[in-house]
Amino acid sequence: MKASNLVPDSAAAYPATWSVGFTYGFFTGNGNNVGFNNVSGYPIDMQFVFPHVTAFDWTQYYIDIPVSTDPTAKALEVRLHVYSRFTGTVYFDDLGVQVIGNTTAVKNRGDLPATFELSANYPNPFNPSTTIRYGIPQDGPVSLVIYNILGQQIRTLVDTPMMAGRYSVVWDGRNQSGTTLSSGVYFYRLQAGPTALVRKMLLLKYIHGSGNGEGVRALPSFRVGREGHG
Repeated sequence: MKASNLVPDSAAAYPATWSVGFTYGFFTGNGNNVGFNNVSGYPIDMQFVFPHVTAFDWTQYYIDIPVSTDPTAKALEVRLHVYSRFTGTVYFDDLGVQVIGNTTAVKNRGDLPATFELSANYPNPFNPSTTIRYGIPQDGPVSLVIYNILGQQIRTLVDTPMMAGRYSVVWDGRNQSGTTLSSGVYFYRLQAGPTALVRKMLLLKYIHGSGNGEGVRALPSFRVGREGHG
């Protein structure tokens, strides 16, 4: 997006509207003849917040969104819209939706892990992305967070209630803001209730002549994969 001649009618009264709206929703079908068949809880309105200026040049914005777990969800709809709290010109270009994780199902309830599992990421060392596999023996809230060697939180990959099963998630070597991180040692920590497991991984910007070490961009909520089929 880029913008020019932005003038708020009341920036103090409407700070959240110094932005454009991004609305997404999951639906049970697609096509104009199936009605407004939204999945319960959708659509959801979010914002691309502008810098506190009256004009800015082309800037890349993105938002991670989790895939609905509702089995009736068949389609995703997204739209951008301006608010009425400012005047000016806003330009949009190249709106896209990118899958950043693959979802599969649990094979069967008898194949559930007996204990909490956090496998070594693969590949390791990696560039630009790596897959982390983990298992949880019971339903409940789960978080999977990346930290740097100083113990600073870098990226939240998972933070949601989950069913018991084995899962996988891909980390693209970027922080929460979408910035590519430098080479170094990073840690990933699985937290599920009182249980916490931690492993170490190594990001190398150059592996086997990989060129300039730049990876493909992934959009910031990662979608978690469930392994098998159920």
